[in-house]
Amino acid sequence: ESETVEFKESALQSTKSGKSRPHTIVRAIAGLANARGGTLLIGVKDDGTVSGIAAEVEANAKGRDGWELNLFTKLKDVIGAAAASALQLRFQQFGGVEVAVVRVPPSPVPVYVRHDGEQLLFVRIGNQCLALDAKQAKDYCAKRWP
Repeated sequence: ESETVEFKESALQSTKSGKSRPHTIVRAIAGLANARGGTLLIGVKDDGTVSGIAAEVEANAKGRDGWELNLFTKLKDVIGAAAASALQLRFQQFGGVEVAVVRVPPSPVPVYVRHDGEQLLFVRIGNQCLALDAKQAKDYCAKRWP
């Protein structure tokens, strides 16, 4: 992982309520979009081991198309349609295992994450995505989008 590359083992995470939510995916996408952009590889563990997305795709009754639809629906709901529509998704084989490659362009406007009634601004700092507090977000936005 780096300033422009993020690995995620899966796209949809189960919560205690049983609902699927892509929180780590959303943070990664927003952080990359609010910085220089980059690439998110879904189906790759933090240590670089390629696990693939087959289990998630198979768990979706509608296969890969349903998995993609589910992912983009959730992204649209959390980061907005404009930010979600800027993403480019493709599927690629690595050693016989399929991963999802999401290209995240740098955003021309801030991408906020809706969570628990708040609008959070995530940025990429090194190889991690961090939420900024109100003052930090204001200062960052003034420098990034003058």
